[in-house]
Amino acid sequence: SLSRPIARVYLTMLAMTVVLVSDVFIPYFLQVLHGVTPLVSGYLVALVALGWTFSAFLGGSLTGGRAQAAIVAGALIEAAATISLAVFLARDNPQAHMLFIVPAAVGMFMMGFGVGLGWAHLVAMVLTLVADSELDKASAAIPTMSSLGGAFGAAFAGVIANGAGLVDPGGVAGALSAAYWLYLLIALPGVLAIGVSLSLRTG
Repeated sequence: SLSRPIARVYLTMLAMTVVLVSDVFIPYFLQVLHGVTPLVSGYLVALVALGWTFSAFLGGSLTGGRAQAAIVAGALIEAAATISLAVFLARDNPQAHMLFIVPAAVGMFMMGFGVGLGWAHLVAMVLTLVADSELDKASAAIPTMSSLGGAFGAAFAGVIANGAGLVDPGGVAGALSAAYWLYLLIALPGVLAIGVSLSLRTG
């Protein structure tokens, strides 16, 4: 029941993971639209994981109201960074001009940064919201939410990208349309995460 704070914590985790797994398409868009080599595109998408790691170290020691604020800020940053990819990644840039690649790379980093900023605090919140007798179940549900978010996110991203022209018409035109609509629409679960995380402040 969403009237229970722990349900809203799980929903926030789920929504943020749905958004994050859309990074699976980034290497393809970098290669087709920006003329980036497969090796370099792989290194660039690793910025998502790097952003998560960096923010986890940065905000892991926050407590109380600051920890709750970190969750909200993280959801907001992830959603904004995802929308930025619809602007900078969805560009026909065969000459690999840094004018578009650098902002897109920053967007990738900030996607991971947003999730990492609040994730540890979401986990801690789960463990404080349940009785001792329910700790095992509550803990087991955390990776379950992450796995479900990954599965639904990959499916959602695939439906959007293919529906927006990734295969038909395909090529540069299809990739442009797919990148734009994918990162515009996949940000919607991120907006949901912002709203739900705000309710955790008074939950």
